Amino acid sequence: MTTDEQVLRYNEMVDKINAMSEAEVDKLVASGKCPFQPELIPSGTPIGMFHCEICGNMVVAGFPHDPYQGTAHG
Repeated sequence: MTTDEQVLRYNEMVDKINAMSEAEVDKLVASGKCPFQPELIPSGTPIGMFHCEICGNMVVAGFPHDPYQGTAHG
């Protein structure tokens, strides 16, 4: 069951990413520090692998994002 705290933490992460410029996101992704945190996906969400919408790396819902060693998106 999803708690209010889980939803709040996930929404805070999304708001933080949305407030970043594309250049800021690209710099983080290029340095292996993608700002998306799949471990914050609220419980009850189907867990599985998917491509991170920020860097394109494969991630698993509910688990920390592994550093991305590719190039920046966009």
